[in-house]
Amino acid sequence: MPQYLPKQEKDHHDWQQSIDEAQRFVEIFSEASDLVFDPFGGSFTNAIACYEHGRRFVGYDIEEQDVRLGQHRLADAIENAKGMNAVADKIALPTTTPNPKSA
Repeated sequence: MPQYLPKQEKDHHDWQQSIDEAQRFVEIFSEASDLVFDPFGGSFTNAIACYEHGRRFVGYDIEEQDVRLGQHRLADAIENAKGMNAVADKIALPTTTPNPKSA
């Protein structure tokens, strides 16, 4: 059963899950180098878990500010892993696509 974070521990997104929970799902439901798709990217916790476990990741979120937050969180995770993981230099950060609703 997923363990959801209490409101006071959600520092990035209202629906944020713990990194431990995301890592567990990534390990159970995918193999190394698999492509994981998260259509509700939120704060990109799943992207970070994928990066840490050698999975490729494609994520989407309808909220541009959440995508930007996720990009920064993923970049921080990669930066923190540099030196320990030679793959970090080969990761391309996601780009944002304008939300047609905000135009």
